[in-house]
Amino acid sequence: SIYSTVEDLHRWTQGLFGGKLLSAASVAKMTTPVLNGYGYGLSVGTVEGRLRVGHAGGTQGFHTNFAYWPDSKSTVVVLANFSILGNPGMGLGPAPGVIARWLAMLAHGEAVELPTERKAIALDAATLPGYVGVYVTMVPGRGATGTTLEYTVTLDAGRLYLTGPRLPKSELHAEAKDRFFSRERDLRIEFTRDETGRVT
Repeated sequence: SIYSTVEDLHRWTQGLFGGKLLSAASVAKMTTPVLNGYGYGLSVGTVEGRLRVGHAGGTQGFHTNFAYWPDSKSTVVVLANFSILGNPGMGLGPAPGVIARWLAMLAHGEAVELPTERKAIALDAATLPGYVGVYVTMVPGRGATGTTLEYTVTLDAGRLYLTGPRLPKSELHAEAKDRFFSRERDLRIEFTRDETGRVT
């Protein structure tokens, strides 16, 4: 199903963006978004304030993530021969994308905080019911108008849980008032409040 290596894809990137395969005009056209952040064969966008081009993919048993940052000429390639189709997140298995993001942060001199390093604090149990509810968010760039996703927060035996599209029930741990994380996946959420102090 897949036959490549990290080194192969790094050499390919050097050739593509180094002027050995296409003209500068063709590369510029290839990396100009045409529809929903997608150019000709590559997704294009800004991550952490930096221009990034790349592509993710998957097939039975494999998941991949490739990204190139033109300004720093940095390349990140993650190839995984472990796959759980329908896994939470992108539906392609989130691990290569998460690992690629962490590697990119390190390549650009940023610190990475692993989910296992996050510290939980105790909140007053009386405040927990205020977080329970159904939350709707819009994901831009998917389809002409974006995609609406619905997440549900429940309270069970004094613990908060989050479920959503392709997201199995995950316990939420508080790291500050209104800010939570999951130990099961790289997930952080922050609740906002209206002028009356009610969680919205």
